[in-house]
Amino acid sequence: MGAIRRKFTLEFKTEAPHRVIDSATFIPEVASELSISQEALYRWVKDERIRLEAASSVNEGPLSADERRELIKVRARSATDLLLRLLVGAPVVTVNSAASLIGRSFVHPNEAVTRLVETGILKQVSVGRRNRAIETPEIIVAFAALERQLAHFE
Repeated sequence: MGAIRRKFTLEFKTEAPHRVIDSATFIPEVASELSISQEALYRWVKDERIRLEAASSVNEGPLSADERRELIKVRARSATDLLLRLLVGAPVVTVNSAASLIGRSFVHPNEAVTRLVETGILKQVSVGRRNRAIETPEIIVAFAALERQLAHFE
């Protein structure tokens, strides 16, 4: 019979890499302490380093552990949760396009966008409140980095 696949919370997948990144501890040691595979931890560390690099390239410091825990408290299937999941495919949105993407009325996506702007995940790029455009700088930077890597692929 096959092994049971373990599921890890987003908080765990974010905090575990920081045990490696924030200290001089090696991946095998942390993986052993947490009883997870080295390969999984290696992927999480790599992803977190990319995220940290993207944050620093837009002059934003990395999130503290408290800020990361606060972001994890987003209620499942809320407008904020749905919008966060769709931002990778649509890194620049308006509130109307966000409402259309997540299938909710204007009010809830508007509140979600406001909350995500306040936390620094989204950044308003147009002037004024009506039809404001909002972007996800980290995702745009990540796509630009991927594009550069693909352009130099040999």
